[in-house]
Amino acid sequence: MRKSKYQPLEKHLLSLRFSRWEASFDEIEKILGFQLPKSANTHPEWWANENPDVTTHSHCKAWVCVGWKTENVNLTNQKLVFFKVAQE
Repeated sequence: MRKSKYQPLEKHLLSLRFSRWEASFDEIEKILGFQLPKSANTHPEWWANENPDVTTHSHCKAWVCVGWKTENVNLTNQKLVFFKVAQE
């Protein structure tokens, strides 16, 4: 596991026993122990699923490196869905 300030989110996703998690930004902040940056609340791209081999975004690596992706980002309601990627 990589050292990152987003490591608590990574650990949380690894602990889930189900393959979909509809999360509010507040829930994510409680797990992280700090407020998400303003860009997470104003730019859906912040939640993009980027290639972990080339991205420099540690927040993205927190989910993609442990086999999860995001979808249905709703900035108005401050919610999104994380889903576990099927292993091939």
